[in-house]
Amino acid sequence: MKSCNRFEEEGLEVDMLSEEFAKHLQACAECQQAQAGYENLTQLLEQAQTPVALPLGWKENVWRAIEAQEKQVHTPSLWEKWRMALRPYRWVLGGFATAALVGLVFFSLEQKPSAPEMVLAKETAFSWNVFDTATLQIRSVGTARVGNQIHVKAHIPFASQAALFVYVQNRLVFSCSSVELGHHCQQTENTLKAQIPVEHIGLYRALWVVSSKPLPVFGQGFDADTAAFLSVGANIQHPFSVEVY
Repeated sequence: MKSCNRFEEEGLEVDMLSEEFAKHLQACAECQQAQAGYENLTQLLEQAQTPVALPLGWKENVWRAIEAQEKQVHTPSLWEKWRMALRPYRWVLGGFATAALVGLVFFSLEQKPSAPEMVLAKETAFSWNVFDTATLQIRSVGTARVGNQIHVKAHIPFASQAALFVYVQNRLVFSCSSVELGHHCQQTENTLKAQIPVEHIGLYRALWVVSSKPLPVFGQGFDADTAAFLSVGANIQHPFSVEVY
């Protein structure tokens, strides 16, 4: 990097001929080198010839090349050619496809699944609502007041353990599982029921965890617990978020 830039900053201005700058220029090798470079550039610009004229027909050649590219881009693919060829028969083909789909549905209905498969088909069943303890009303809304309850009813898949965790601002405030029930948590056959007391202002977020393996230690926060459950291959859902005010 140059240590002196006075020629670019001052030498190219009107005060280049000032006595103070002239003395500096006589003693500064870098400014002298910069001056020589600009003088050389000025000479080259003065010696530059008139640009060579463009060849005849260059516009026509450019447009011809553009049209050729557009024609190549819009050339139909093999699939598009087949689709265009089959377009007159689309109603017939649609009828065959519909008949095949109907046959597949009836065939599937005739194949009765085993008991475990029928249970697993319900593993996403999860319902919740807000119970207003003052008015004794049930509301399916995303807001609640302190003193309300969040009622949950969830299906436990076959041969699995399930757990419900509720966090407020990343802090665990409620938990119950099929292997460790509590005062606000009960299990009837393959259904888990919970009554979550709403005691804090903030956003209540739920984790519904289903796993065939024992769950790791939890209580480190919403994000950390989620990562821990995923590490053991658990199935995680976020069934509700309720803003409490």
